[in-house]
Amino acid sequence: MTTPSSRQPSLFIPHGGGPCFFMPDPVGTWTGMAAYLRSIAASLAVRPIAILVVSGHWETRGFAFTGSAAPALIYDYGGFPPHTYDLRYDPPGAPDLAARALAPLRDEGVLIVASGMSFHSMRGYGDPRFTQPSQDFDTWLTAAIALPGNARETALNGWADAPSARLSHPRAEHLLPLMVAAGASDAPGIHDYSELVMHTAISGYRFA
Repeated sequence: MTTPSSRQPSLFIPHGGGPCFFMPDPVGTWTGMAAYLRSIAASLAVRPIAILVVSGHWETRGFAFTGSAAPALIYDYGGFPPHTYDLRYDPPGAPDLAARALAPLRDEGVLIVASGMSFHSMRGYGDPRFTQPSQDFDTWLTAAIALPGNARETALNGWADAPSARLSHPRAEHLLPLMVAAGASDAPGIHDYSELVMHTAISGYRFA
């Protein structure tokens, strides 16, 4: 029987730039984000039985699940130090789990983690001219996330018309995982993380 304490949240988390968390960070660009990501495990009421990850770096025609019993690791970055291509993450796959609807899985102890970036413009990172536009979009996005189910769905469907939307996301692939996380819950979202990173506003969200 599912109890409120065993239900897992649905998360939208920022994943930084390439293997940034496994490289020297002398000016602390990624320190705050790394601390937020490390804190997630302790914030969960119970340990999840599985983690379902939706990533902005897995693009295909239509919509697809990775249902392999042993998912391969994709190094979706280039030009980084050799040791960052030796990083391993070899979780067991769950083909049966991948064939089911998302929202009910939360009641079975599955943590849904949607991984992307609330701002993703490569020409904007590091450019102070993008600080205000990124904050304008972030303010709109946070307000939209806080709406209840149907109102939130309507707002997010029109995200491209939000302030500075296309400056913040020339392509939608890093924002779309957020739609998955939001769609797995009817509850208003919580603004779980906020920081200026490389002069741009970056946020994370949690859905109960």
